[in-house]
Amino acid sequence: MKTYGRIDGGVVAELFNTDGDIREMFHPELIWVEVTDISPMPQEGWTLSDGSFNKPAPPPLTAAQILSLRDDRLALAALRIAPLEDAVSLGEATAAEEAALLAWRRYRVAWNRIDQQPGFPDAVQFPADPSVAS
Repeated sequence: MKTYGRIDGGVVAELFNTDGDIREMFHPELIWVEVTDISPMPQEGWTLSDGSFNKPAPPPLTAAQILSLRDDRLALAALRIAPLEDAVSLGEATAAEEAALLAWRRYRVAWNRIDQQPGFPDAVQFPADPSVAS
């Protein structure tokens, strides 16, 4: 049994399994591509470009999803900032801890202002996580 993908406008519109000759089963103007041995198997909605199948891009985040993500990141920042502030207030902070505190505070401010970005929610620049900064 072979699997074929019907391509419409560069997108897999449907998949069809058959042992027969696909060219004899459908109108000759339909474009069918054999996908039997392609891994991962293309699915409906995947694009075909330059002989390669690609998963569709994920849908953009909604404003509510971004604000929920913001709240999660603000909570994380608060957890990271608290012990660094303690070290500073006790006069025991190292230079690295002082730098980390500044980075986490900037991160928290950037997330707090995420909905004030000009393209929100369609074009958002997410703050870089200070814990993975080089």
